[in-house]
Amino acid sequence: MHQQRPEELLDTADELIRLAARRTDACPVPWGACPEHGATLRSTTGLG
Repeated sequence: MHQQRPEELLDTADELIRLAARRTDACPVPWGACPEHGATLRSTTGLG
């Protein structure tokens, strides 16, 4: 079995938390700007 380093485990946990917290109708693009919808993470989170 592959042994993960602690930081890899934390990165995986962070990603799972982000996926669980994401709106179900959110665009699935994993980077900050969706080329199809023109949305950015900043414009959809209320931080802008």
